[in-house]
This record gives sequence, C-alpha cells and structure tokens, in this order.
Amino acid sequence: MTSVGAVHRRLAAARGALPEEQLRELAGRILDELRPELNSVMEPGSGYELQDAMALLGAAAGDLLSAADDFALAKERTNTYLAEK
Repeated sequence: MTSVGAVHRRLAAARGALPEEQLRELAGRILDELRPELNSVMEPGSGYELQDAMALLGAAAGDLLSAADDFALAKERTNTYLAEK
C-alpha cells in the first residue's frame, strides 16, 4: 500500500503538469464519487477498516496522477508539433 506521504509527494509533483483549476475540478469529481464509500468507512460496525479508506484514497490519487500524466503528454506533443511548423 502507498503511504499518505508518498501519495502527497506524487500529487505535488503532478501539480506542475495539470493546471490548478483542472486538478481541483478532477479531485472534486473523484471525491464526490468516493464519498459514499468513504462515509461508510466511518460508520461503526460497517466492516470497513482504515486500510480500505487508504485504498480508496490511493485509487483517487492514482486517477489524478493519470490525468496529470495525460495532460503533460498532450502538452509535450502539442509543443513538439508547434515547434516543427
């Protein structure tokens, strides 16, 4: 499992690739989708544990990093294309 610190460092690195507004919007959408599952983690006797919550948050972080990588690749390709013209 990825530590919270490692996820935080990777997201901080991704911030330079994805515009802040898009990063916030994407994070909001992902958290909205995960909110019911995260809320159930907090319910006593739900059977969920902290590891389950960390796995959900790790998946959300992975989605953010993937989006940042996609944006960085598209930006690089666009810059290369424009430089060739």
